[in-house]
Amino acid sequence: MLHWLINVLIGIKVGLCSCTPEVHRLGVRRVRSDYRIERLGAAPAYRLPAVVNESSGLARRTTTSVWTHNDGGGRPTLYAISTTKAGTSTLPGTLLDSLPLPQLRNVDWEDLARQDSSRQGDARLFIGDLGNNFNNRRDLAIYIVDPKRVTSPETIRLRYADQTEFPARKRNFDCEAVFFRSDSLFLLSKNRSGHIVRLYGLPAQAGDYVLNPLDSVFIKSMVTGATLSPDAKTLAILTYGKVLFFDLTSPVSTRLNRPAACLRLPRGQAEGIVFMADNELLITNERGRMYRVTRR
Repeated sequence: MLHWLINVLIGIKVGLCSCTPEVHRLGVRRVRSDYRIERLGAAPAYRLPAVVNESSGLARRTTTSVWTHNDGGGRPTLYAISTTKAGTSTLPGTLLDSLPLPQLRNVDWEDLARQDSSRQGDARLFIGDLGNNFNNRRDLAIYIVDPKRVTSPETIRLRYADQTEFPARKRNFDCEAVFFRSDSLFLLSKNRSGHIVRLYGLPAQAGDYVLNPLDSVFIKSMVTGATLSPDAKTLAILTYGKVLFFDLTSPVSTRLNRPAACLRLPRGQAEGIVFMADNELLITNERGRMYRVTRR
């Protein structure tokens, strides 16, 4: 009953999510007509494989496939999923491979980042075990996995300098968005209390870190993912029902400033996002749907 009620409440939030608050407050441009949103998969279901029952993070694997994982409580496994277009021998959404990580525990895996999204091959992957629904976790971690050496994952342990209570009265220390840039990882708070999303940064290497906020931005919906374009010029931040695009070509490269554009998405709790090319995104939601978003 409780799970059903939570799903209903999330559905209402997704349905009400729009670009209007950012348009009015920040002057953000709506870009729905600039993009084509295409549902992928084998008709009529258009669903991800059954083993990927709650896709929560995405990372580019090759030009025609991605890595993904399930949300908290799922198996500690990465899944390789095909993203090839219709007309090829392998349909989009086909399970290609799995990468079990029995040394790890999926407490609340929420996002996945890759060391360098512009390169082919087995670059390091970063699994964000950062879900913190009740803001009481003291074991937040990012796991570093080399697909060629899965027997020896490394661990980044972290805490937020601005969290002094466990649990915190204001639930600002949940995170579902991680992206890699210039040998560093950046985290975005989910924005459970109020409408200010915080940006944190840390080195992309094993160790223990205390994170101070680098910047913040107004977003009136909860952040569920983030991805950097291969040319490192555009950051896309995913929320339940929209994508906000940020221009990172300014000299202060770690600053969020304000979104340059906003794209409204189809219904469904969107959780995973990744740039496949500079003008192409892939998005998954917790209904098992997968979408390709391309700029016209």
